[in-house]
Amino acid sequence: MKYTRTIDIPRPSDRVWAVLEDVGSWPSWAPTFTAVEPAGPLQVGTDVRITQPGRGSATYQVEVLEPGRRFQWGSAGRAVVQHADHLVEPTSPDACRVTLSFEMSGWLGTVLGAVASRKIRSMVDSEAESLARHVTADGA
Repeated sequence: MKYTRTIDIPRPSDRVWAVLEDVGSWPSWAPTFTAVEPAGPLQVGTDVRITQPGRGSATYQVEVLEPGRRFQWGSAGRAVVQHADHLVEPTSPDACRVTLSFEMSGWLGTVLGAVASRKIRSMVDSEAESLARHVTADGA
């Protein structure tokens, strides 16, 4: 199960990236996060403990980092593999396109993803819309 949401934001990509890469601040603007606790700076190999309403806590590890543009983190168990990708692309000097995606795989992940697909879509949509509202409301 994979879900992707793309949203255009009328702010420069570097400003949106600055908000997105500050993962510890996400609970202040995204209702889908109760806590986001990175074990260090955002870089490949950094563990990030995420707590979400209705999902409990999980530890993700940063797997891909393209500073100013993209990061992906993932969590893998014996039966469930999860990946979340975050991409910021400039569309003009004053605007950008953000693409967020979440994927569940593995034998149990496939089943859980199918059962929870509506909730997953809702959470990814909320995160994209909350990011857009946050960066446009504070003048970021």
